[in-house]
Amino acid sequence: VTVCGRRAVLQDVLDEVGANKKKRFEVASTNGKLTLIRACQGHSDSRVRDENLFEGKRITRDYPPEALLHGTSWSALAGIFRTGLTPGGLRPASRTHNHFAGYERGDSRLVSGARFDADLNLNFDVEQTLRRGHTLYRSSNDVILGTDVLDPRLITAVHTAAGALV
Repeated sequence: VTVCGRRAVLQDVLDEVGANKKKRFEVASTNGKLTLIRACQGHSDSRVRDENLFEGKRITRDYPPEALLHGTSWSALAGIFRTGLTPGGLRPASRTHNHFAGYERGDSRLVSGARFDADLNLNFDVEQTLRRGHTLYRSSNDVILGTDVLDPRLITAVHTAAGALV
């Protein structure tokens, strides 16, 4: 593999992993030897099992996230209110999870999970989502992931990217 006109070495890959602002990747080592580099979420391969990938990170009503914030576009909004928030949205086969931030916009802890270039931000009722039995996981980079279609009645607010209530 060539990066910036030269052959990439392991350190180049590790530098990219460490420099990723959204912390999308993680590494693991055993006895000081690198054994794994993987994406923290975003797996669309059906062979990847959530229970294995997010072992011990299932969200319960005992330890809920502060928020369920989902970024979307104006073009997707009518469909979300018609049929619910579906993994993959306008391209259902493209994703296996809905992605959420566990913090509100403007919170300094918000690094991943929100589409920062989204037209709109949807807030979902955390307590009711969990009470209805929807499965949510927290990835190692703090993204909240869910596989279920979420009923649009769980939406508590819609804000523009500038923060105006819709």
